[in-house]
Amino acid sequence: MKLAFDKASHFLQSGDLVFFRVTKRWKLRTWIQEKITSWWQNSPYIHVGIIEVKDGIPWILDMSAAAGGGREEPLRADLVDYDVDIYRISHAYNRRIRFCEEKNDVTLDVYKFDAAFILMKVKELCKRKYSWKANLRIMLERCFGYDKLSNDESIVRAVNCATVIESAFNDCGFDLCPRMSPNFATPDRLARSALLDYLFTVEL
Repeated sequence: MKLAFDKASHFLQSGDLVFFRVTKRWKLRTWIQEKITSWWQNSPYIHVGIIEVKDGIPWILDMSAAAGGGREEPLRADLVDYDVDIYRISHAYNRRIRFCEEKNDVTLDVYKFDAAFILMKVKELCKRKYSWKANLRIMLERCFGYDKLSNDESIVRAVNCATVIESAFNDCGFDLCPRMSPNFATPDRLARSALLDYLFTVEL
């Protein structure tokens, strides 16, 4: 389902995840980079960020290669170049939380979704510099099953847009990719998480 931004903005919540598709504008260098990224991930998604609603306006917080690190700006600005898909913690997970609360069952390993806490974690991680080493490590593992770079601490700690989101959610008790080694997240792998539901696509 596609929604224009002015309508979609009323439904967006802090903590929603934003998945970017390949650019709509013809910029040769950007287009080639994004097509390569889409190819090796075998996915339409080339970037991911998280929503923070401030004074009724949805902002995006992400780890950006262009900015060289963390970036915050109104989501509307990105829609000039991109259509984005919005995902949210699944209804099934929220029903499980309500069930545990009704039964007063504190023995189950269920965490209540706290958007403010997750955003705080994302902001902490976005203080690091963006690293292409993270992309290199994931690409070699994804395409060739090569994991020798796991012995390089600087590469293991390297971050990109997806590993920041994965790490922040993990720190808050949400393992979006439970069958995957740490720091191997890609936008595609996050979007396929059983803990997330697709909501709609946003365009100008």
